[in-house]
Amino acid sequence: MVISKRKKGENFESFFRRHNKRVLRSGMPKKVRALQHLLPKANKLLRKKMALFGRKLSSDREYQIKIGKLKEDVSRRW
Repeated sequence: MVISKRKKGENFESFFRRHNKRVLRSGMPKKVRALQHLLPKANKLLRKKMALFGRKLSSDREYQIKIGKLKEDVSRRW
């Protein structure tokens, strides 16, 4: 974290410009932008819940095909 203090008699515009230069030189904005869209890894419990949910969806789909609510050749979007 960059800490800047205003010099005695310095106007706000020059202080703000000097502070922004120090922030840019520190490389912090690049690091923040790089990490901005990264998702944390799912923990073991969440992965397990997601897998169980996927199995439930597929079993529901198979059941609906068996009872005739869905056609067997339903194409998936992905």
